[in-house]
Order: sequence, then C-alpha cells, then structure tokens
Amino acid sequence: MNRDPRGFLARVKDAAKFDTIKEADEATRATLRSMRSVLSADQRNRLSQSLPGPYASELQSDEADGDPDIDRETFIGRMMSKLPTEALWDQSLGGLDLVSVPAGDEAARRTQAVFAGIKGTVDTEFAEEIAGALPEDIADWFRNA
Repeated sequence: MNRDPRGFLARVKDAAKFDTIKEADEATRATLRSMRSVLSADQRNRLSQSLPGPYASELQSDEADGDPDIDRETFIGRMMSKLPTEALWDQSLGGLDLVSVPAGDEAARRTQAVFAGIKGTVDTEFAEEIAGALPEDIADWFRNA
C-alpha cells in the first residue's frame, strides 16, 4: 500500500490527463466527499487506511451507514458544481432556446480518474465491495476505472 499523496495524485492526474496536480487534488476531494455519503462507517474506515492522510480525512463522518438513496446526479454534484457549464440548444418549451447545462461528461471523466487512483490502493475484493455501495451508474464507472 502506497500512502504517498504525490504518487496517488500522479495516478489520478495521469488517468484524467489533467494539466495540474491541483486539478487532481480537487477532483479527488470532491469524489471522496461523495463516497463518504454512500459508504458505511466500516468501509470508510478501511478505505481511509489505504489512502494518503490528506485524503483519508475526506471520508470522516458521524454517520454509521451510507445513504442508499443517493443517485448519480447527487453523487457527482460536488464535482459538477466546480466545473464550467456548456451552452446547448433546447426545444423543450417549443422554441429554440440556448440553455446552460453542467459539463456532466467531464464530471464523469474526473470521477472515473479518481476511482482509478483509489483502485490502486485497495484489493480486488474490497474494490467490488465499494462498487456495490455506489449508485448503479457510478458503480460501473468504478468497475471500469
């Protein structure tokens, strides 16, 4: 187990093809905060033991169990709130309107890169246990990271 923060962030940075370590740090913290909401206390504790100290603290919570009702949008919401939006054309109101929407594909890419870093710190069995606690779409991202 490598608990070196720089090595961990380098893996995330490479997986996402980020320009800076700062981007990897921000993505990692946002993803871990979301994971804190869905993992049980035992899973959070075990995962924190695998992560570098500065990131293990992102999993701290007073909640005993994760929330099984968290969906994809809620999970990646922390990530998306930090990203720029994209302008798209919308016809739902009958006309052609320009609307601004979050960059969901970018949030998914960043989350999956963090998952790749996390999977490098845990064994296969625990990785599958983590995937089982994640919202369905997010679990697929974790498994494919």
